[in-house]
This record gives sequence, C-alpha cells and structure tokens, in this order.
Amino acid sequence: MKRLRTIILFISVLSFLSISADEVQLRVEYLAVECIEEGQQHKIAKDMTLDIGNSVSLFYYRDTVDHAKYPIGDYRRRKPESYSVMKNYPKEGMLLYKEDFSRRNTFGYEEDMPQWEWKLLKGDSTVLCYPCKKATASFRGRTWYVWYTIDLPYNDGPWKLYGLPGLILEAEDATGSFLFKCCGIAKGDKSAIIEENKKFIKASSKRIQQLKALKVTDFDAYYFETTGIEMQSSNKERSQYERKPCLIEIFE
Repeated sequence: MKRLRTIILFISVLSFLSISADEVQLRVEYLAVECIEEGQQHKIAKDMTLDIGNSVSLFYYRDTVDHAKYPIGDYRRRKPESYSVMKNYPKEGMLLYKEDFSRRNTFGYEEDMPQWEWKLLKGDSTVLCYPCKKATASFRGRTWYVWYTIDLPYNDGPWKLYGLPGLILEAEDATGSFLFKCCGIAKGDKSAIIEENKKFIKASSKRIQQLKALKVTDFDAYYFETTGIEMQSSNKERSQYERKPCLIEIFE
C-alpha cells in the first residue's frame, strides 16, 4: 500500500513553464511571525516579500530585509519551508499557492481568491510613517485584524489578504498566533514577476494544512507523505507527539 501511495505521489507532479506575468510596481517587505503549536509562547519569524504588479502580485520568501534599518521585535528568524502566493494567476480571480516540504518536494494548488467580507472599524494607527485604518474579517477558522493605508492605493496585502481600498501593512489573527508586519517599502524596479518553472505535486489547501499538522504530530508519517521515503526510526513512538498544531487555515 505504501509503495502504491508513493507511485501516486510522484505521478501527480505537475510542471509549469516559466511565465512572466507582470512587472514589479511596488515591493513590500514583511516580517511574518507564526506559532507552530497552539498555545506555544515561542514563535518563529521569516522574511517575506510582496511584489505588486499592474494586475498580478507575488508573496514569497526573500531574505533580503535590512533588519538594522527595520528592527521588529526579538523573534527567532530561520529559513522555513518556504511558500508563495500568486494572486490573479493563472487568471484573474484565482491564486496559485505553492509550499516546499522536506526540502525535497513542492506541493501546490490553484483556487479562487477568497471573498473577504471586510468590516471597517474605528481606530487609527501608523505603520512605517503611513497613516492606517483598521478592518476585520474572518476566513477559514481565523478572524483577522488588519491595518491598511489609502496613501498606497493598492488592493493587496500579505499572504491571501486583499480587498481593501489601500495596501495592508499589518495583519494579525485574533489569537495572536500569526502576524504580518510591514518592515520596508520600495518603488518597483520593473523586473518581471515570474511564476517559476518548478515542478509541484498537486494538492489542495486542506491537504497542505493536513501535512503541516502531521509534521507536528507524527514526523515519520509526514516525511513519508512528502517525500515517499519511509524513515527507519529507532523509536517509532518518539516520532509521534501529543501536540496541537497551529494552522493558519482551519478545516473542520
């Protein structure tokens, strides 16, 4: 059975050609902070970039942030299993999500862009000298609070967030488990926003979250599911933990 699942895993690999979808008009750097387990005090951080074009945008891992210029908190940074979100791609109203697992395989899916039902809230703030307004919306089990600025009239934001009359500079879920905070903004250099010619295994948003959960609760099973290689653990029980993974999308 495991051999059959391995064959199915690799038969489902898809390959996309490198396509230049747009040109970078604005480049926005974010610090992305997240918990791995529910209720966990320790958080990890990674540097993410949002390249915004005329119609397409790409949110991806890009460790080039000048932390001396944009210091934010005392989080432990590390190179994570990186992911990317490309909005209005492969066509308007859709997004392409890809995530690397086990540094061997990339999983990905296409889906309709979320229809965020934003509620505008009272309150003002400032992020990187930009005056911001507050809004909230819920999506797949989490409630988000965001700060957006109409001084940058881009209908976009980090991750899958978008849909306000200005760029989202800061976003945090109601539990404080996930945070995106802008730490740098620069005018685009007109370079191409490119969907990489990178093979990926077709999955779904729910399947991606299941794999992320499995990494926390049963690493041996996670490794097999993402690589097709069975680990020869000396202690099978040691690879299974009674932990509750913290997932950015919660499926019942």
